[in-house]
Amino acid sequence: MKLLFIAPTISNFGGVPKICLTRADYCARVWGDKVHFISQNEAGKKPFFDVDASIIFHNIELGKKNLIFFSSYIKQVQALVNSIQPDIILVFDNGLKAFLLPYFLKTSAKTVFECHSALDVQEQSTTVLFDRIGAPLYKIFKKAAVKRYDLFLALSKASVNEWKVRKNYVIVPNFVENKTGKIASLHGKTVLAVARNAYEKGLDRMLDIWQNVSQQNQDWKLQLITTETGFFDVKQLIAERKLTNVEIVPPQQNIDEFYSEASVYMLTSHYEGFPLVLLEAMAFGLVVIAYNCPIGPREIVKNNENGLLIENNNQEEYISKLNLLLKNFDSREKLQHQAIARASQFSLEEMMTAFNLKVRLG
Repeated sequence: MKLLFIAPTISNFGGVPKICLTRADYCARVWGDKVHFISQNEAGKKPFFDVDASIIFHNIELGKKNLIFFSSYIKQVQALVNSIQPDIILVFDNGLKAFLLPYFLKTSAKTVFECHSALDVQEQSTTVLFDRIGAPLYKIFKKAAVKRYDLFLALSKASVNEWKVRKNYVIVPNFVENKTGKIASLHGKTVLAVARNAYEKGLDRMLDIWQNVSQQNQDWKLQLITTETGFFDVKQLIAERKLTNVEIVPPQQNIDEFYSEASVYMLTSHYEGFPLVLLEAMAFGLVVIAYNCPIGPREIVKNNENGLLIENNNQEEYISKLNLLLKNFDSREKLQHQAIARASQFSLEEMMTAFNLKVRLG
């Protein structure tokens, strides 16, 4: 079978690149599929995560986002589709171009939109005018556009409901692997966070919380795996809050050791699809605390059973619950067992078997 994956990037750190590259690798390595991958503006760059050597990567060059940008994108994708002649096209993208693609792409291949984001996701803060007029119109367009694909691949039932997809959908959650088998002892005084440096990840509100919590827990540190620059200047955020117990760790392919040596994982996103980092943290036995943002965290975390969910934007509650976790080993230990059990439901083998039956052969 010939598969074509389309995503904005292969070279960046993040959950979506990890999922789509791992899925592509599995299809090529285990099932022997001929896999092609299209990304943009990445000439000469290698995948951030290791993949099977048989996968063929294609780069398309795009300029500034305007009408020429979208026209060039459609033409270059169409040319590659005509050349590759895939059986299935899988799109991992939340940008406008992904929602325009099904209106213009001409192909006999099965087209699949794999949805890794909340409908309301924003890449930056917006104006009141946009929130009142532009955002509702854009959401209507996005919901109509995904129905133009042959199949909507959702990570949860909540995603299906949010996007209002009534037919031609399947649910295949993200997968997780703990290859080391190590489980956190919960004695390490490290709170871990792993996030792209992007608006929706809420790194500013994470550091606002830590500014308060660290005053009462000076023997703990926040270990933040991210890039120093991006939407936020992380060093500046830390300096403004006069924080001394924050360690910035550059993104790297294997972060298993960081998971196994921490005790608590914190997530402060504004929006999430089905956050892989929560699954990974739970697989290593970390106690997770997350804002109950739209829509992913509540699809993984059951409050007070396998982690803690905090009312979105309720900073006071977040600070209180995080303080409790750091001060009380028993509170952490109580949640750990169920966290590991929850993560075990999303093994790579089981999720790829579901993908095979529902998407590849469906």
